[in-house]
Amino acid sequence: MRTKTSKAFIGFNSDSSKQYKGFSLTWKTVAYEDSFACGYQINRDSGSLQYPVTGGDYQNKVDCIWVIVSSGASIDLTFTSFGTQKGYDFVYIRDGDSSSSRQLGKFSGNDLPTSVRTTKDKAFIRFTSNRARTGEGFALTWNTIDNHCRCGGEYNTESGTICLPLTSDGTYDNNLECTWIIKSAVPLDITFSSFNTERGYDVLIVRNGSSAESVLVGNFSGGALPETMKTTGDVYIHFTSDLSTEENGFVLNWNISHSSSTIPKSDDSSATGTSNYIIIGAVAAILIAVLVTSILFWLQKRKSKDEQELYLVDVPHHQSDPGMGKRHDSENSLYGATPGATEPRVPNHRSRHDSENSLYGATVARDA
Repeated sequence: MRTKTSKAFIGFNSDSSKQYKGFSLTWKTVAYEDSFACGYQINRDSGSLQYPVTGGDYQNKVDCIWVIVSSGASIDLTFTSFGTQKGYDFVYIRDGDSSSSRQLGKFSGNDLPTSVRTTKDKAFIRFTSNRARTGEGFALTWNTIDNHCRCGGEYNTESGTICLPLTSDGTYDNNLECTWIIKSAVPLDITFSSFNTERGYDVLIVRNGSSAESVLVGNFSGGALPETMKTTGDVYIHFTSDLSTEENGFVLNWNISHSSSTIPKSDDSSATGTSNYIIIGAVAAILIAVLVTSILFWLQKRKSKDEQELYLVDVPHHQSDPGMGKRHDSENSLYGATPGATEPRVPNHRSRHDSENSLYGATVARDA
């Protein structure tokens, strides 16, 4: 048997009747870290974990937590045996060192779970059982993956490599949010060896500085390999993935920059597109304003010209109605007046009568 603590209490009682030979036992101190009883922090790059440690079935109402801390980039966990009350007793594995870390798996029943790989250098393992039936428990092994593919980290070197965490099928995970910070007192060149993310949804951001508010240097998504970027020192790198479509990720390298070139401005495609739309909209608004102003000016000028032409029309002195001039001219002609004269020349009474009688064909007697 093995204790769950560093202490053991041993007691012996005998009654007042028969006697026997008694007993003997030996004990050996075992590092608590090696026992992996019901929860412990394990600081190893590889090892095995079994619960319950003494064999047999686990107990009811158990709540055990183990945290594995490695010196590498990520951890592979592989189950070698598994048996719990299905739907009631569970093993949880999370990507980190706390219960709030991203969940990588939740397992229950008698089927052997698939292997799990963390994106961080820590793994959080929890086992819970209810108050009903029990089972044989579980056993697993773990190994540290020593590469540069980890979800986040801080670096203080003048050169190095960062890559997106890879799963066993060669792609990154869904629903990731990773932040890397490179601390440097000298300018750096940022280059990419490979790049492939879900276009428009899984995005890598690079900033010239050590915070999320630093100046944007690049915003990348899709399958095109980004060009070399330059920073003045510290670099902030942030990656997010959504809930679907995984790609192969990226490999990013940094080195001391020996170029005198200035730091490029942001090549954020979305920001550039928005700026272009704003510029186009402003130019269109100016052109429309100029066009409307020109039309209004032309209409006003046309109206003034029409009014001037209206006032320049030659109207007869006594004309008060359209056609009056013609009527007066006819009458003046009838009475022997000269058209256009100020006062019509009306013939004397006799002459008018003669004219009228002559008009109607009458014979007029003349006075002596």
